[in-house]
Amino acid sequence: MFKNVATKLAIFAFDTTDGSPKTGDAANLTAYVSKDYGAVTVLADTSAAEMDATNAKGWYLFDLAQAETNADALLFTGKSSTASISLVGQLVFTTPANFSTASIDSNGRVDVIKLAGTTQTARDIGTSVLLSSGTGTGQLSLSSGLVTLAGVTHTGAVIPTVTTTTTATNLTNAPTSGDLTATMKTSVTTAATAATPIAASVTGAVGSVTGAVGSVTGLTASDVGAIKTVTDALPNSGALTTIQADLDNLQTRVPAALVGGRMDSNVSAIGDDTTALTAFKRAVMGNAVVTVGSGSTTTSIVSSACTPSGASLRSKAAPA
Repeated sequence: MFKNVATKLAIFAFDTTDGSPKTGDAANLTAYVSKDYGAVTVLADTSAAEMDATNAKGWYLFDLAQAETNADALLFTGKSSTASISLVGQLVFTTPANFSTASIDSNGRVDVIKLAGTTQTARDIGTSVLLSSGTGTGQLSLSSGLVTLAGVTHTGAVIPTVTTTTTATNLTNAPTSGDLTATMKTSVTTAATAATPIAASVTGAVGSVTGAVGSVTGLTASDVGAIKTVTDALPNSGALTTIQADLDNLQTRVPAALVGGRMDSNVSAIGDDTTALTAFKRAVMGNAVVTVGSGSTTTSIVSSACTPSGASLRSKAAPA
């Protein structure tokens, strides 16, 4: 019988003269209860109901109110106004309400349905605990599986370590939105100066460089100074433009290619005089430098004996 739960009481009546079950005696029966061995009081139900005069002889039912079962030990007794009829009492030790709803598995473990009156699920006490979002004491404000931080100031709060900050939308005490605070800038500058960082390589245009450049792909500061000395001695841009124009003009006047490493040229006049050029050609063609062979005399030269072989000798013509 559950404690503090309304239910029914079954009680047995028999005839003391021969011990036989008593039937048809419902109207003459009265039942009593003593809770935790206290005073014996009559039940509120004074009208017993006979269960079955044929198949359950002598058995009668009384309704028990909730308050009548609110004890750990319940002693039920009764009497009949009919002579020689007695009722068999019952001593009942109650069990907690809903005790029978506890679930015990084959290993003897109890499945808990409620804690402090609150129904539990596997998500409440399992490996993946379900959190209840809220703003009350002991609650977290959650949204889409993330903790929502309240827009309040936490003065003096210390965050031990932040491994990665994906985005810092705004630092309220920075000079401008998204900028670092003055203290942060000082700390970063100090650390960068102490580390003397060296860029392995720079791709793209560099706007300006303040201070000395240690080296550029092996080019030292001395090399840069030597280059500057040479470039400072060059003519100004206007003079360079004139020189370039003269060179371009000269290239239009010389042969496009050399012949055997020599410049091959044709002379069309001497002193702007084509007649003089013709006379020059006749004079040159009338001279030959040969080695005279045998058969020649001081007055006669055998041309076939000249070296180189077959040299042609012509008489010198008078000037025109």
